Amino acid sequence: MSSESKPQIQLATKSTRLRPLAYRLFQEWGPTFAGKKILVGCSGGCDSVALVLILMEMKNRVRFDLALAHVHHGVSSDTQLNQGRDAASEAVKKLAAQFDLPIFISTGDRVSGGELLSEQALREHRHRELMNFKNENGFDFLVLAHHADDLFETRLIRLIRGTGCQGLIAMKKMDPPILRPLLGELKSTLRDYLEQTNFIWIEDPSNSSADPLRNWLRLEWLPQLEKKHRGGSEALRHSLENLAEGCEVSLEASESCFLIEGDALSRPALLNSTPFVSRQAIAKYLLAHGVSDFTRTHIDEIRKRISNPRKKLTFSLLKRNWLVDAERVKLVP
Repeated sequence: MSSESKPQIQLATKSTRLRPLAYRLFQEWGPTFAGKKILVGCSGGCDSVALVLILMEMKNRVRFDLALAHVHHGVSSDTQLNQGRDAASEAVKKLAAQFDLPIFISTGDRVSGGELLSEQALREHRHRELMNFKNENGFDFLVLAHHADDLFETRLIRLIRGTGCQGLIAMKKMDPPILRPLLGELKSTLRDYLEQTNFIWIEDPSNSSADPLRNWLRLEWLPQLEKKHRGGSEALRHSLENLAEGCEVSLEASESCFLIEGDALSRPALLNSTPFVSRQAIAKYLLAHGVSDFTRTHIDEIRKRISNPRKKLTFSLLKRNWLVDAERVKLVP
């Protein structure tokens, strides 16, 4: 839809029924949101705009405070990307004004160290800025618009990179203070919902590129899989979901053997466990501390260092420092 046209939003009022998607999410999340201060990470794209409109519908049934947060990723050497980022910021500002919602914006000049080029760097910057807004302003939850397709793609990427069970679990609906209400919904469902509102969203120009890997999977590999085997994508999605559920049950049952006061791993437990179990414990620990750019090679290198007979040692890996003594394995600032 042209960004020049005036949006005609048709949201449910107190005297009308919620749309099916909003009602389904209201039933699941209404009690969680009631009485809370909610900050929504909004990119201006289809998914986050749909999330905002759904939450506005839900506010007709349950009382909670709502605000938007937007992260501008800075000036790019790509002119089209710059235009897309600026347009997204303007779209989020208009969305906030339309509903008279508070808005927090991280401007591009907050990006340090030059242009952010990798998906990992962009994601880390975005997460850091959103969490800062959440913490500095006393919000109870940061709500993000990740959906089922995002989760599926993340699992595929981690499989390609050699993930274990922990990598298959990936994102969760409830990972306080982060909530992902749309994680069980398909992208197509969100787009259908949003098109019913006749509202504007901004298509990220980077989404049409076959680089990075996520976009290649989305635009090329998965469509080719469907051509070769109709229904293959959905079958693969369900298989990964079943494997992740089994992994989560197994890891939750054993994790207490490895953690010491939540900020360190037990060195004796790691040394005395099987390679599979120790790898999963290390992966869970890394993800809990905001480290996601690791592979099995990294984990095995950590296991190798821990097996050193010295009682105390330090080393650097994954751009982090590690402190190891007789009882603990710990990431340090």
